[in-house]
Amino acid sequence: MTKPVFFACVAAIAAAAAAVRLIDLTATLEYDEIWSLMMYAPLPAAQIITDLSLPNNHPINSLWLKCLSPAAPAAWLRLHVFAAGMAAILLTGVLARRWFNSRRAALFAMLWLAFSAPAAQYSVLARGYSLQLASLLLFALSLHDLLTVKRHPAVAVCGLWLGGAAAILSVSSSAMFLLPVGLAAIAAMVRTGLRQRGFRSCLLPGIVLGSFGLAALGWYLIHFEKLQQGMIWGTQFRTPGDFCRWLVNILPLLGIPVAAVAAVAIPAGFRRSRRSWSILLMTLLLPLLLAPVTRGGPARVYLPLTAVFALLYGGTAAWLLHHCRRAGGRRLAVTALLILIPPLLWRTVLPHWRTPDWHAIHAAAETAPADTIIVYTATNNYPLVWNVPAAPETAMARLQHRAPQTLLLINQSDGINGMTADGSETVLPLPTTPAAPVAGLPAATVRLRECRDEPAPGTIVLAVIGPAAPADKLAACALLTSAADPLLILNSRLVAAMDLLCHDHAPALLLFRSRPAGPPLMAEPSVRNGMIKLFEVIP
Repeated sequence: MTKPVFFACVAAIAAAAAAVRLIDLTATLEYDEIWSLMMYAPLPAAQIITDLSLPNNHPINSLWLKCLSPAAPAAWLRLHVFAAGMAAILLTGVLARRWFNSRRAALFAMLWLAFSAPAAQYSVLARGYSLQLASLLLFALSLHDLLTVKRHPAVAVCGLWLGGAAAILSVSSSAMFLLPVGLAAIAAMVRTGLRQRGFRSCLLPGIVLGSFGLAALGWYLIHFEKLQQGMIWGTQFRTPGDFCRWLVNILPLLGIPVAAVAAVAIPAGFRRSRRSWSILLMTLLLPLLLAPVTRGGPARVYLPLTAVFALLYGGTAAWLLHHCRRAGGRRLAVTALLILIPPLLWRTVLPHWRTPDWHAIHAAAETAPADTIIVYTATNNYPLVWNVPAAPETAMARLQHRAPQTLLLINQSDGINGMTADGSETVLPLPTTPAAPVAGLPAATVRLRECRDEPAPGTIVLAVIGPAAPADKLAACALLTSAADPLLILNSRLVAAMDLLCHDHAPALLLFRSRPAGPPLMAEPSVRNGMIKLFEVIP
């Protein structure tokens, strides 16, 4: 392949990657983006860098948001991650070119990452994952150059420190990806030293890698307590079966199961370079095997593995095309297939990663009859209110309906989701009736029946507190708390937004399971005069 053809292909892949990402660059903000913008961006820079007790804080991302106004357009809030996502594709191509000494490997590795659904989506979400991916690739490329390319070592040293530090400050879980890369480099240095009967050539890489490793270890030890607090949000594996089920759930979301890649990669690569493929597979598998210690997490935590998939795919594609060089039509068919696989996988996996369109969801939900109260999860309330200014008004109109008949539950199906008084998100289990999806989100319904008599113990009751003064609402909440087990606030963010519109006189929506020894509610004056309306929830 000539240089002009190679660079033309690089430009085409970069253009396709940009097009795939620009589709969602201006989409509605999602929960974690809003949380970072409102909770972390206002903090002092020093606190942003050191406050790691919640995994929502990705320091470099929060620092970028700090420089912008919360009212800035979504594209500006996401510009840094878009640039990082595009840089990650180019860095993957450079690393594959040097790793496999093959331009074809570079092109197919870039093609894979360009159409990786998780990599594409986190290139247009103001979070730290795209920054982490680009930083880790810079670290790996710089370390590779430090070990193999003797020219311009200062550039490699700066790239290693910059990439490693930026990865850690982008997402604190970067250690589990830096570790296998560092171990592979140490093994390579030991092997080189034994072969040359001396370690002089490994002195500079050893010093640079060792000093960075000590600095990173010190940083993690200093912040260990806060990082440990953040681990409570991870996944706990009680049995090997839990771990296996977790793997089965997350690997397809990252693009393709490890087994499918390795089945092609191992026999293809071991004939040419056993060490190259073994290092890639170790880098792929070690973070996954550490999951029981690091408490796993959702698939997005393992976004850097998409770059390893890309390198495996690029190397495998180059090997296959090398062995088809004399096959004529077969070579053309293999090339076409290898080009089509990444876009087809992107199209298949994208729905699992794409963030909801809250304008479309709100518009679709509001087509429900007027006697239907729409209930969003406690988490979904936040992006709904942020992105759809009309949502509080429409929700208030539904709460003021004289005789609501139905609850429409958006993005929930195994019960009713709400928030407890201490701010925890909880689901009250309840059989529901499946409903048609609302703009792509699952939905369910339950029926309501107004209470004429005292609710039987164990009955799930919906309480609609009509427009009232703050003191009266507090008294009503105290009354219901004494009768509830537990008491959940529904649509909490919507209610807070309604209070702003109505000067704290907006209606409220509470859900509870009646307590056997609770006080009689139907005799209470606030229930008798209609300020509190009680409805039995009928599965």
